[in-house]
Amino acid sequence: MKKINICILLSTVLVLAGTKLFSYLFIHSLPREVSWIPTFLAYYFFIVVSAFIIHFFTKEHIIKLSYFSPVPFPGIKEVVLYAIIPALLPITMFIGFLDQIPVYYFVLIFLFAFFNSFFEEFFWRGLLSLFTFKSFVVWIISGTLFSFSHFLFWGYWFRTPMVIIPTLISTFIMGLLWMKYSYKSKNIFYPIASHFFVDIFNMSVAIYVGIIPKY
Repeated sequence: MKKINICILLSTVLVLAGTKLFSYLFIHSLPREVSWIPTFLAYYFFIVVSAFIIHFFTKEHIIKLSYFSPVPFPGIKEVVLYAIIPALLPITMFIGFLDQIPVYYFVLIFLFAFFNSFFEEFFWRGLLSLFTFKSFVVWIISGTLFSFSHFLFWGYWFRTPMVIIPTLISTFIMGLLWMKYSYKSKNIFYPIASHFFVDIFNMSVAIYVGIIPKY
């Protein structure tokens, strides 16, 4: 196996295992409604560390992992398939619970969506796009690991256990479509934009602090 593939796989293990360890520590030492905050910070920390590891061992410049630009503008079909459809997957959640969310919470949701969409796309699409496997294999790996990370990290904050099933399915579809686009275009701008709206429509912060108990 090529050196770059080994480095990426090991970096993925680092992110998954490191975040899981810290989430376990925070879950057992902090109240439920705030324990997700340091967990996400640990998640982002391991993502940054992984990028530097890849750079150190393979000499791949970090900027390659985060390249994004609104141009060239994709065709309408690409916008619909790779940006709009993934973004709208949680729209029923947004519509169903909109009246339960305090207005000021949308500022927190907006801030979280801004940072989280960048870090996750930087890692799950940007870094993983450096795999040298066949393109379809790379898309599947990205979608599968992205989906698995939601099961591994965030299930504790879902008040209804069964919701993990549609979460895994939807995040796999999102991850697959976003990777397919970014892999072909060498650009993560539109996956980040789509991911941003996903985190807004699923009421991200409201879920983690327990305002939406049925989710």
